[in-house]
Amino acid sequence: MFDDLVRIDLRHAQPDLHIDVHEVLCDGDLTAARWTMGGTATHEFKGPPATGKSYVMSGMSIAKWENDKIVEEWTVYNLLGALQQVGIIPEMDHGRHRVDRTTLCPGHPVGAQPRRAALTPAPAPRPPRAAR
Repeated sequence: MFDDLVRIDLRHAQPDLHIDVHEVLCDGDLTAARWTMGGTATHEFKGPPATGKSYVMSGMSIAKWENDKIVEEWTVYNLLGALQQVGIIPEMDHGRHRVDRTTLCPGHPVGAQPRRAALTPAPAPRPPRAAR
C-alpha cells in the first residue's frame, strides 16, 4: 500500500478520501484485492493542483506476504480517469478528434477491411510405418 508520507499528504490534499475494498482473494502467500478510491482535490498533491472536483478511481492490488508482513506489492489503477475527472487532463472529445487510419496503417485505404490469412487444411496423418 502507500507509504506513510504519501498517505498523510494524500489525506491532507483530499480530506474526504475514502477507499472501498470490494473483494479480497487469498492463495498461499498471496492476496489480491479489487478496490475503488475517491475524494475531492481540495489541495495540491505532489504537483497536480487543487481543482475542487471529485473523482472515483478503480484499482487492483496483489500482495506477497512473509511473516505476517507485505514484502512485495503490485498495484494497477486508473490514474488517467481520475485526472480527467478532476480536470487536470482533458477528456478526449471523440467527435472532434478522429483517428486517421492511413497514418496508423500506411498503404491501407481508410475503411479497408483487414486481410485474413488463407487457412489451408492440415494434411492427413500418415499411417504408421508397420502398416505400409
